[in-house]
Amino acid sequence: MLGVGVGAAWTVHSWFGLHADFNAIHLSHNFKVGGKRYEDGIRLRQGGLYGNSVPTNGMRWRLAFLIASEG
Repeated sequence: MLGVGVGAAWTVHSWFGLHADFNAIHLSHNFKVGGKRYEDGIRLRQGGLYGNSVPTNGMRWRLAFLIASEG
C-alpha cells in the first residue's frame, strides 16, 4: 500500500486563508484459490481547494471545492 499527500496554506487576511491539497493512494491484492488467480486493485486521487474564514466572533467557516478520481 502506498499513499502520498501534499498541501499548502496561504493567509490572505487575518480572518481569511486559502488551503490546497492533493492526496493519492494505490492498493492492490493478488492471490490464488483452487488454482484460480484473482487480482484486485484500487487507485484513488483527490485534490481540494479550501477557503477558511474566522470572523471576529470565533465561528469558523469553510468553503470547499473537491475533485476526486477512482481508476
